[in-house]
Amino acid sequence: MTAAVMDRCVWRQVREDTSQAYWRWHSTLFDKQGSKNSGWASKANLLEITRGVDGVDASAVDSCMQAQRSEIEASINEDMNQASQFGIRGTPAFILYNRDADSAGKLVGAQPYDRFDEAITRVQNA
Repeated sequence: MTAAVMDRCVWRQVREDTSQAYWRWHSTLFDKQGSKNSGWASKANLLEITRGVDGVDASAVDSCMQAQRSEIEASINEDMNQASQFGIRGTPAFILYNRDADSAGKLVGAQPYDRFDEAITRVQNA
C-alpha cells in the first residue's frame, strides 16, 4: 500500500509539468525492486530511491503521503473492491470489451502477445 500511495503522490506532483519524470521514477522503482517481503517497499527506502530520480521532489512526495494518505488509500481500496467484483485479484489485469456485442473478456497477469491476440479475437467474434 505504501508504494501505491507514493505512486499517486508522485503522479500528482509531476503530471502537469514533467509527466516524463513519473515514468523515470516508475522505471527506477522496478529496477531497484527487491524480493518479496524483503522490506524494499518501506517508505524510507522508497523515498531514498525517489531522491535519485531527476524531476521528482522526494520531500514533496513525503508531504503528500503524510497529508493525503487516508484519502489515497480509500481511493485505492475502492479500486481494489471494484476489481474484485470482476474477479480480478492481481496486477497487471486487462479487460477487453466489445461495445457492439456487449461482450467482455479479461487477462490477468503478465501474458505473452499470443494470449492477447487470442483474447481480442475471442471478444471481437462474440
